[in-house]
Amino acid sequence: MADSFSFDGTDMADYGITVIGGEWPFAKVGVTDTVNVPGRDGGYTYYNEAGPAEFTMEVVCEGDDANDLIANLQSFAAATPTDTVGEIYLDGITGYYWKARRVSDIRGLPIGMHALQFEIVWRMDEPGPFPVTGT
Repeated sequence: MADSFSFDGTDMADYGITVIGGEWPFAKVGVTDTVNVPGRDGGYTYYNEAGPAEFTMEVVCEGDDANDLIANLQSFAAATPTDTVGEIYLDGITGYYWKARRVSDIRGLPIGMHALQFEIVWRMDEPGPFPVTGT
């Protein structure tokens, strides 16, 4: 992998995908709140676990020509179905991964006839990142 990512073990660099930016969550954030209960002194404090969240990746997809670009985009779409939650590993971050599903269409800005810049929106039901465990 080179400046890309993998989804459920599939290296997106194989489809000409390069990550150029995005907005990734690096820490789970819960909510602490205090509620006053009528008729009682003081309040009730509770902690709410971090809820579902979304994050984005700015990417460029390249092909050798326009036909190869379209084939790469179709392969990417097939490898990241919108109804499948998968493990996402970003290149260069070896100790953590995210669990999410793609919720965005594949559309963007053409860069010549052999590249497309677009944003991927991922939906996480369980906010990450999660530490990589095992051997």
